[in-house]
Amino acid sequence: MQADAIIHQLGNHLREGDQLSGQECPYCERLGSGEKSLSITRKATAIVYKCHRAKCGREGFVRAEGASMFGAEVSGANRYARYLRTSIPLFEKQKDQLTTMWGFDDF
Repeated sequence: MQADAIIHQLGNHLREGDQLSGQECPYCERLGSGEKSLSITRKATAIVYKCHRAKCGREGFVRAEGASMFGAEVSGANRYARYLRTSIPLFEKQKDQLTTMWGFDDF
């Protein structure tokens, strides 16, 4: 399962404003660290995540289930909605393709 999908699965059952911490980071998991350093917060339009492990430090967001493609339509839209209006976060497979094809490595 892709890291973005794992984060979506972990955070989607939360209610808006709830936070989940002490989870194993799917990015670190591939390296076999076993550390539980991921925190997830559910917002109106996004599931925001951050790995607190120094070697990883991944952070970002994935669209929350039921969130509109246009964040302004969601009741209680927040600061993450402005990003969701114009873009959809890339999945790992897409990021890998961009890295391979164009040499992009900073997402």
